Amino acid sequence: MGEPSSPSSSSPPSTKSALHASALETARSASARRYASVIPGGVRTSIGRANEPARDRALASRADALRAALHTVQGAASPSTAYEYASVLQEQAERCAPEDARLRDELTIRACDAYRKAASAAAHAHMGHTSSDEDDASRAAAHAVLYNWAIALGDRAGRARASGDGASARHLYDEAIDKYDKATTYVKHGYGGIVTSGGVTTQQATQALNNLGLALQSRAQCVDFESTTTVEDVNRARMARVEFLTRAVDKFRRALRLEPCFDRGVYNLGTAMYALNAEFAALRAGVVGTSAEDDERAYGDMSREYANASAVYVALALANSPSNSVYTQSFALVKHVLPKPYVLDDATFRAASGVDGVDDATALRLIVNAHTLRVMTRDEDPKEPTTDALAINLADVASCEPISDASLAPGGSSFALASRSASAPIMIFTTSRAHTRDVWVDTIILAASLARRHRQRALDAILADD
Repeated sequence: MGEPSSPSSSSPPSTKSALHASALETARSASARRYASVIPGGVRTSIGRANEPARDRALASRADALRAALHTVQGAASPSTAYEYASVLQEQAERCAPEDARLRDELTIRACDAYRKAASAAAHAHMGHTSSDEDDASRAAAHAVLYNWAIALGDRAGRARASGDGASARHLYDEAIDKYDKATTYVKHGYGGIVTSGGVTTQQATQALNNLGLALQSRAQCVDFESTTTVEDVNRARMARVEFLTRAVDKFRRALRLEPCFDRGVYNLGTAMYALNAEFAALRAGVVGTSAEDDERAYGDMSREYANASAVYVALALANSPSNSVYTQSFALVKHVLPKPYVLDDATFRAASGVDGVDDATALRLIVNAHTLRVMTRDEDPKEPTTDALAINLADVASCEPISDASLAPGGSSFALASRSASAPIMIFTTSRAHTRDVWVDTIILAASLARRHRQRALDAILADD
């Protein structure tokens, strides 16, 4: 995987592994597309390469008409006119040849300005109304403006970063994050998990969360290391990276729990974990040989935990899409840390309720493969389980969710597992660390989704790969 840069280096450190670099480039190019279905006027934003000159002429003509409309009283007050104009400008920018960089930048800046006008016009139109007064169409339109505005800002940020303008890149990524964050206000937590509000499809909500995670990852990569002069400065900058990456983890996690089949979000979560592994490895390297033994141990433990989690998510993304060459190459980098023949194998759990014959003082070992979740006492051999060992068919899992319950023992992190069988009790398992709990919840959700779609063979093959 490559060693992270020394924190005492005078040059800006980098945690870009082959895995991380592939994730940012591939997942963004695949997912940062606008939604053709929500654009007024019939202007599609994702087209083939055929008859491009005619398409360019059509876009130029439509842009001229919309620009003229915006100079009328009625057009200036129309969110849909400004939004369509921004979308046309953004597609024109994407279609610019590499040598037309200046024109591309000008078009993208103008698109951002048009998105701002669309958002302002929509806010003015809804002045005096509460959020509950919004209909589905209004919510969908607001989401689309914010989402596409964020894409344009992210494009500008990426170009600023590539040109070496770190300050502009940071500012533009911060703006993009703000717009994505507002777009995801239409993705809410409800009873039973994440739900979307009216007007926004599950696919759109999932894409917005994924793109927000990618923007946070990119923002982490352009944290200001250039002005650092001491080891303490570098460590503070690394912790700023950790904060952005931790926020990215949360967004990717919400995306996969909303749509477990969305393999790009699962893969991107793996890359964020891998980047956190590198950051904590670098932080540990900065305290090796000093008196900060506790920090050295803690950073080392976190680095290993994030490396292990990275392998789990990349493996599960690959099982969802076995022909994806990026996932295959990335898995080759991390597969050695998987506890094969299992996806996860952990002996740090206790049962809070719902497991027959087990009290909350019994230490448990949980293991999961492509087919089952097995629950046994900590000292049992999974190759020779006792008759009391519990085997849960993953295809029968109805839900798996993190929980917080005042009736549970304090200081632990718990999740609840429910079966499709009406007679089966809800089982609650507790461990000492929230990170461990969350990785288990994700893994069970994803493995259960694979099982219900009869994709166990793909995961079996991954777990058998030496």
